[in-house]
Amino acid sequence: MPPYNPKRKRSPSLSSSDNEGAPLLGDDMTPTSLTKIARRLEAERNAAEADADYLRLQLSNVSHVDELTHVHQSKPLAKRIHSTPSPPLPSDNPDSDGPADLTALSHDVRLVYQAGHRFSILYGPWLHHNEDLFQVELNEDYDVDERFENDENMVQGQLRDVLDLLRGKVAGQALKETWVAKTFTRGVNAQCYNSAARVRHGCASILGVSDNDLLNAPERLEKFKHLIGWVPNGRGGGSYSTVDVAILHKNYSGLFVAIIRGPEAGKQFMGGVVSNPKTETMASIHRLRHTTPGAIATVSIFARWALSGDECLQPVGARTGIKYFSDYEDYLSLLTKGLRKKKMSTVAIFREWDRLVFPDTDSSLVGCSESNRKDGLKRAMDLLDADYEEEDTGAADVIGDEGAGPSVDDSGNGGEENVA
Repeated sequence: MPPYNPKRKRSPSLSSSDNEGAPLLGDDMTPTSLTKIARRLEAERNAAEADADYLRLQLSNVSHVDELTHVHQSKPLAKRIHSTPSPPLPSDNPDSDGPADLTALSHDVRLVYQAGHRFSILYGPWLHHNEDLFQVELNEDYDVDERFENDENMVQGQLRDVLDLLRGKVAGQALKETWVAKTFTRGVNAQCYNSAARVRHGCASILGVSDNDLLNAPERLEKFKHLIGWVPNGRGGGSYSTVDVAILHKNYSGLFVAIIRGPEAGKQFMGGVVSNPKTETMASIHRLRHTTPGAIATVSIFARWALSGDECLQPVGARTGIKYFSDYEDYLSLLTKGLRKKKMSTVAIFREWDRLVFPDTDSSLVGCSESNRKDGLKRAMDLLDADYEEEDTGAADVIGDEGAGPSVDDSGNGGEENVA
């Protein structure tokens, strides 16, 4: 997560030294002038609230740095995650010019912050240009089919993803206000940080390694470098490949489950059980119903980084030099183009992930087969029947007999207490 910068550029304040001694309001002010002053004050208040929230988050992160350096920290990690903002509520008036009071202001900040979380899970781990992405002007000539042709188009594509997520949450004229950019970016960074910590410190078995394997960076660097793309040059050196990466040929949908439902749910998933925790998870907060190209590309980056010698997940690995952000864009390009062109291999990936992670989905990007819809109805009927047969059999037992693939555990015991 980028360090907080107290010297960042801020909009001129009405209480700055240039205005010292001058009255805030005058008898000769027009309604238009008063409106402008009110909006400037509102923008400053929004930015101040975002700053305060950011500092509280940073303090929380600092308090738990020692915990995150050890692998056996699942419970303390759950406590840290438990302190994140509560899930957003529907906006009372999404078309209003801004919040009318402090309560509404906090509500708007939560909406934008949670949208950042959703972006990190479904679209990608980082933003191009960070907060400055919000200052980029939309290019009306942008062609979605050319999104990955150059850097400018990738920025335009990502900007549209962000705006789609914020639609209905923030009034159009507020999108370029500092507090929106800062809060959304902070949400993206916080979720990326928490997801990465969860993968490295709670998902060793999902990655097919031991907890001890992930403890030491130099040991990871030596032991797993060939799995994450190291190609020797024959002269004692080498470099990391983007595509010749053995670990990417495995299905790590279990990591995705761990991120959206908790590490314990991810481990159960690998054992053939799809658990649906009763507690709040990212899957329930954001009503996640299907797999996306960004989700698969991001999980690929997490899996590769977790086995690398890099301590922190950054766009470019500090120790390995792996260009994680650039590689993520390459993976996203392959998945997006394959999906758009309906390539059989790509469609098969999404169909398999949705079948395993979201067995009851009705919104898969590759469509739902008739058999899937019938299976979903059968599961629903089995769950209803189980309500009347608790003494004889549980819902998990009934559904567990439904052919191949993970069974479903709706007992509430498959997830953490809470999530980031």
